Amino acid sequence: MKSIHLATARRLLLGWLCVSLLIGGASYWFGLRQMGLQLIEQARGEGEKVTPAVLARINGSAAQRAELQNLLASHAMEGFLMLALYDREGHLVARKLAPGANPVLAELRLRGRLPLGRNREFQSDYSERGGQGVIRIVMPLAAGGRLAGHIEAIREVPPERLALLKQHTRQSLLLVLLVVTFTTLLLYPFIISLDRKLRAHARQIMLGDLELMEVLGSAIARRDTDTGQHNYRVTFYALRLAEHIGLSTPRIRELMAGAFLHDIGKIGIPDAILHKSGPLSEDEYSRMKEHVSLGLEITSPSSWLGLARDVIAAHHECFDGSGYPEGLAGEAIPLTARIFAIADVFDALTSQRPYKPPFSVERSLAILKEQSGSHFDPVLLAAFLEIAPRLHAQVSGGGRDALERALSEAIPRYWDFVL
Repeated sequence: MKSIHLATARRLLLGWLCVSLLIGGASYWFGLRQMGLQLIEQARGEGEKVTPAVLARINGSAAQRAELQNLLASHAMEGFLMLALYDREGHLVARKLAPGANPVLAELRLRGRLPLGRNREFQSDYSERGGQGVIRIVMPLAAGGRLAGHIEAIREVPPERLALLKQHTRQSLLLVLLVVTFTTLLLYPFIISLDRKLRAHARQIMLGDLELMEVLGSAIARRDTDTGQHNYRVTFYALRLAEHIGLSTPRIRELMAGAFLHDIGKIGIPDAILHKSGPLSEDEYSRMKEHVSLGLEITSPSSWLGLARDVIAAHHECFDGSGYPEGLAGEAIPLTARIFAIADVFDALTSQRPYKPPFSVERSLAILKEQSGSHFDPVLLAAFLEIAPRLHAQVSGGGRDALERALSEAIPRYWDFVL
């Protein structure tokens, strides 16, 4: 339940930050835009003052350009830090800086490059250095329907105006934070309640799927060995070995699914072969080996049952490559299948079968050791030998009910977090 609260709180906090930053940024941008629009109107007025005679000189001779510089030098700045004229190629023709203008700010360039083209009416930019804001625009100038040049205007944003804008932005942001926080506090209990219901419903569905998997696996095991306890025992052994070696949770889920469904393909094997007490003929053994491919066919349409695929496909492979159906060797055999093979054979050795009595734990482990490196992964087998006596004692002393309880306790650890 703690994870539910933590995950919900994180999501709400993320939404809270995103909304706050979005609205606060939009408020700040809107204020700058309003100041920019005012400057554009001022620049438009400056552009309208440019006479046809001036436009003719912009692209004229060096002497005509010098005249423009003289004209601009006598022009009243009316609050601008800089006014400049460019020819149609984007070359500076004349420029005037206001008295006391910061040369560094006046020399700041627009992000774009001149010329803009006659169809682009304005280009604007805002810069802020050391708490001083500057707005700049460039406006094309036309003569006779053709692009004649550009006028550039730079104006400092009054400090009091900039401070007021930032104050309004902070106030807007604070208001947004308060509204979002209040809304979050109101919604939080409803979200938690809904999340609990959804997770409870999802858990019921998952438990139903797990029960179906257990029942299906037990049904196949009962048909093969006259008991469904084999699946519970071999799943218990495989799970404990996986925990002992520190197998990851997703792989443990695959292992548990495979342990229950490893022999599901035997549903397609004739009873005469499946229940034969004596040795199988070569043809019968070939038919028996088909249960692997049949199991893959049965589970392939289901993504849920597909968790068991590796174990179904490779639980009869041997570490030295002598197994079937693919003759895989070493680590080419899926890890879950290598773990399961040890648990499966150990249970077969220590259990009553139609063709043999149960072997003692000591004899069974001795047989496993003999096949280390041939049938079994030697590293995994060594780990299993450390815990096998204790596990067998637990299985022998508790019966099916104890096995079911042990596996039921494992389900929340390895399955609940996927809900």
